[in-house]
Amino acid sequence: MEYNLLATTSLEKCGVVKYGKFILKSGEMSDIYFNFKKIIAYPDICRSICDSIHKLIILSKCDCICGIPQGAVPFASYISIQYSIPMIMVRREIKDHGTQQQIEGLTKTTKKVCLIEDVVTTGSSVRETIDILKLHNLEVVQIISIMNRSKDREKLKYTSSNDSTSVEIPFDSLYTPFDFEFGIKIRDRISKIIESKGSSICLAADVDNWQTLVELVNKVGHKICILKIHVDTLGSQFGQVEINIIRKLKRKYNILIWEDRKFSDIGNTVSKQVHSGVFRVSEWADIISCHAIAGYKSIPEIPESMGVFLITEMSTEENLISDTYTTKAINIAEEHPNVAGIVCQNDYIVSSKLLKVVPGISINESGDSKGQKYSLPIEKKFADILVVGRSIYNNKSDPLKTIEKIIEMKNDVRM
Repeated sequence: MEYNLLATTSLEKCGVVKYGKFILKSGEMSDIYFNFKKIIAYPDICRSICDSIHKLIILSKCDCICGIPQGAVPFASYISIQYSIPMIMVRREIKDHGTQQQIEGLTKTTKKVCLIEDVVTTGSSVRETIDILKLHNLEVVQIISIMNRSKDREKLKYTSSNDSTSVEIPFDSLYTPFDFEFGIKIRDRISKIIESKGSSICLAADVDNWQTLVELVNKVGHKICILKIHVDTLGSQFGQVEINIIRKLKRKYNILIWEDRKFSDIGNTVSKQVHSGVFRVSEWADIISCHAIAGYKSIPEIPESMGVFLITEMSTEENLISDTYTTKAINIAEEHPNVAGIVCQNDYIVSSKLLKVVPGISINESGDSKGQKYSLPIEKKFADILVVGRSIYNNKSDPLKTIEKIIEMKNDVRM
């Protein structure tokens, strides 16, 4: 589905996003809190959100929409009126006066419902609403949330509290907390992912088309922390459809996206390459790589949600990077606020703000015919992140097995 999302920074400005320490409905602690009820005070933002929700509704499958009370009712109401889609309203409790209806808006043709929610954390409100609808012989065929904080991504499992039957319901969302972590430094975001997955593997997906990329990530996404791509090698087409592919993979597997363009030019040109042009890199990438050859000021200004990996060494034969160059590049990395890590081959003493990112890792090759030199994981135990490409995606039958082997080799203290 192609749709243009409202910039997350707009939602931050109107107070939807708060940073600090918060206890969620699930009882878990979080660094971010979302209150989408604030949007109703900003009609233009509310309209944009509703238009994005509408584009996700599978109109061929449902005959009405229902906003889960109370937070999602304003959004459902706008969509119903603007797009002429019938709407029903659910009450948590039946009133003891009037007609005592628990559901308003029912007609003889109302059978299949698309549920809309503002924030899903545990999914309890969603399931309670489904229970009520089911008692009235209504089937929920789709769920859409503005913010999805749950572990469910494409499907939500619902088990009836009445007869214990279970179904999986298609579940779409506009945002996940991942999209709002511009208040959290990229270094901390990477560390959180590595800790949660037990993997410091960055997949260098040097493939030549989008279908192959998606198929590969669907196999190994839950075991990588970063997906590294060269967007200009993935085919001749690039637009909102491809940006949505990247966003979907990022949300589904809780990974960061590294565009490995290796920007290297005067500062004005690099800034244009990052923020505009065909690829609009800053709209979807979390990390970019830059050479230090043009100096400190050539490193672009980027949103706080992004970070730069500065190239200080390369894993190719006869490259022209000298020890002096590496030292000066590391000095730039230490001083520049946008640099989150250095791409290196050796263990250098650097500040804790810098990650050591090591490419050229293989468990079955020593090099190739084009100058690439490979190292074993055990030779790079100092690495915070191991960048692995061909060893993974050339294992057509079981690329996940390669990742597990690399993690085992890196973590084995006996080696």
